[in-house]
Amino acid sequence: MGWVMFCSSAGSFVPKHLLPFARYVADAPLEAIPQFSWGSAVLAATYRGLCTGCFKSSGAEPIFGGCPLLLQLWVHERFQIGRPAVVHSSYQAYILDDVDGPTMGSLWCDRRFAYGHVQTRKSYPDFVGQFDVLRDDEVRWEPYYEEAVESRAPEGLSPLCVRDAKYWRTRRPLVFDIYVEEHAVHCVLRQLGLFQEIVVPQSLLPSHVHRFTRQGQSVSQLWAPRLAEFVTKWTTALDDVVLEGRPHDDAAWGHYLRWYQPRT
Repeated sequence: MGWVMFCSSAGSFVPKHLLPFARYVADAPLEAIPQFSWGSAVLAATYRGLCTGCFKSSGAEPIFGGCPLLLQLWVHERFQIGRPAVVHSSYQAYILDDVDGPTMGSLWCDRRFAYGHVQTRKSYPDFVGQFDVLRDDEVRWEPYYEEAVESRAPEGLSPLCVRDAKYWRTRRPLVFDIYVEEHAVHCVLRQLGLFQEIVVPQSLLPSHVHRFTRQGQSVSQLWAPRLAEFVTKWTTALDDVVLEGRPHDDAAWGHYLRWYQPRT
């Protein structure tokens, strides 16, 4: 948990609030392992890591919290900038059952890869420059469409990849530890091949909630009552989902550019 899913600046130590969950899983019989909402928790932790990282001003605090692997795989699937070179042939010899099986990310994790020989000492401005000249046709907008999955995994992906697909479009806030994050589903509809509204809806999450932090707080601080509202909302996540059915089209892309360019 502390090494991949919920990374922090704790080094070789694991945050103590993760230990009860690890104990629940370790002590449970194989047929009754607790089904926590790990996906939403990892996403919430990663969103918070991105928010925190944007405000860091010192090289002495370079730690990115959340799940860096998730962000890395997300980027590799969509952009050629900075990603390693791997063989893109179809998966072979995976054993499929009700749990185990490959994922789309297995391509980047299980295969030998290589990086280019060109190196830079000023990676940040170089990467910014490459993204500034990126064209629409150089972005893989829909990496998980049916043909892409079939090409990479002819025998199918792990059933866990889509087991909770019904939650992908919920508008309920995501919760991990004391972090509460907006689920920005309105920003990712295009990757599902759907029409994406250009005028971003206003956040329904109070600003003070997004600023929850343990820094400077008393050890006796009771967080459960302050988070109960959002935990309860997650239990009804399927009652508030985006029901967009219109497909993405070029007109929507043009509208997006007219909205985006004056703001950058």
